Amino acid sequence: RTEAGRAQILAAVERQTGTFASELDADYMSPYEALRIDNDRDVPIAMRVTRRWRASGYLPPLLDEEETDTDKRGEGRLDPQVTARAREIRLQSQTRQRTTLEILGRVIESLAGVKGRKSVLLLSEGFVHDTTQDGYRRINRASRLANAVVYFLDARALEGLPATLSAEWGSTLSPEDSFDSLADRPLAAGGAWSVALDSGGVAVSATNDLAGGMDRIARESESYYLLGYFPTRGQRDGKFRR
Repeated sequence: RTEAGRAQILAAVERQTGTFASELDADYMSPYEALRIDNDRDVPIAMRVTRRWRASGYLPPLLDEEETDTDKRGEGRLDPQVTARAREIRLQSQTRQRTTLEILGRVIESLAGVKGRKSVLLLSEGFVHDTTQDGYRRINRASRLANAVVYFLDARALEGLPATLSAEWGSTLSPEDSFDSLADRPLAAGGAWSVALDSGGVAVSATNDLAGGMDRIARESESYYLLGYFPTRGQRDGKFRR
């Protein structure tokens, strides 16, 4: 209840500024690209980022026609600037993800004492599925114990083409690089999808009709069933029964 502090809260919200990087930034790298480069040492994605940075002018162009981005074995090289930036972005992403999962876990656990099936709505741009984070197991266990289902509503709604295909970006990348970036976009919210599906919920994404998604969730919450089994023999020996 915020009757006494509503004006102060609204004023604090007005002072907040976003910290996500824009696709129009010369050194843009998505959290998904950062994860693949830092965790998996994914050379094709690292090379894509390198080419994009060169096209934007953030990295200098190749010195001459003979210089390439491959070594003598024909394997791609990871630019130190790219790997350092990938590490930085991944750490930032992990911090945001850890905070989100911690809050979500507390919300679900607080519902354990409430009877019946509960629905938890996560309205967010989502986050990458970083399997090194241990918060996923806590959410999965808490949702089962509390009989709570998580629904993810993707606040990004419908998205357009990557900024690298627009005139604002100032340079033209190869269609292959640009559309590879477009194909990666759903993976940017893979972690939020995983949380929802593992709890028995669904994700509402790629739509501007979030109200319709909430209506669907409300209808689903009104009709559900639980399956239970009580063995006639009291022995708990872990064996299979017919």
